[in-house]
Amino acid sequence: MVLGLVAVTILGASCGSGSGSASAPAGRPTLDIELRDFAVRLDRIHLRPGRTEINIENLGPTMHELVISRTRLAIPELPMDGSGIRLDEGASSLKPVLDISDVDRLERRRRVVDLSPGHYVVFCNIPGHFLGRMYAELNVSPAERTA
Repeated sequence: MVLGLVAVTILGASCGSGSGSASAPAGRPTLDIELRDFAVRLDRIHLRPGRTEINIENLGPTMHELVISRTRLAIPELPMDGSGIRLDEGASSLKPVLDISDVDRLERRRRVVDLSPGHYVVFCNIPGHFLGRMYAELNVSPAERTA
């Protein structure tokens, strides 16, 4: 059984603060993610499994990164690396789904990922950002909730 699906399709990237973004094909779920200093905001925390369009926007005053990993662990149980200021992205308890480095200030990016049922953590792993609570949780299940 494969726990983390890593099928990622690059749809394109647009820089700047323009709002031009194509909508997802009918029926494809979307997840809008805002990166701000020490906050990751998701427009929803429950999704159905399958191909999902991820729309990322960095509204913070600095560069960020976006990592999505599938895990069975709660946030306080996630493994830190040797520095103690970043998550250990290579730990067996984290199954990578998406990793986008160097998202510039006011930049927007879009990706499509395949999400299998499970619990995910969405975070910035620039040193100190995860410790600053720059993360969110996402749940994927066949019975999508609207909360």
